[in-house]
Amino acid sequence: MELRLETPCDSSPCENDSKCIVNGSGYICTCITECNGNDYTDYKCDADNYVNQTCFLDQDVWCDDTDWIRWQDKTPSSFTGPSSAAEGSFYFYVTSSGIPNSSKARFVSKPLQTDNYTCLSFNYHMYGSTMGSLLVYQDNKQDWMKSKNQGNKWHFQQISILPYISRITFEALTGYGSESDIAIDNITITAGFC
Repeated sequence: MELRLETPCDSSPCENDSKCIVNGSGYICTCITECNGNDYTDYKCDADNYVNQTCFLDQDVWCDDTDWIRWQDKTPSSFTGPSSAAEGSFYFYVTSSGIPNSSKARFVSKPLQTDNYTCLSFNYHMYGSTMGSLLVYQDNKQDWMKSKNQGNKWHFQQISILPYISRITFEALTGYGSESDIAIDNITITAGFC
């Protein structure tokens, strides 16, 4: 009996007759020739299937102080963090408990292959009285930032990604107290403007 490991492409995530290609711990949907619909590259980071390597983002091991944590249900800290995922069961979050103020956690994309405008979509949760900041970078340029308490709910955000951008980075900066858990979920990049 042959043992076969599952890949992110086993679930046939690509549409419009595009081809699924395993890319590190994620996948890319690429239209090679004569696809039905729009030609596009599709990237996804799914916390629910993260152990099956379906994420185009990796922990930054060089330029941060702490890591994003894959979590289910309420974060352990009181008066901060979500009580559940925006969708599904799991999400990623950065805790502010037990680490220095303004600690940085970074999720950096694998090299992107885009030659047209694309749309980055994600959910974020920033609830707590000592909230820090969430930033998104296109290559090394800051493109979006949200700071302070945004209420105890998930928010949806879209950002248009310029052609030929090779990396997207999510950076969380913890606040000055323990009520500063920052969470993200449902991260995708799809074809076209947002």
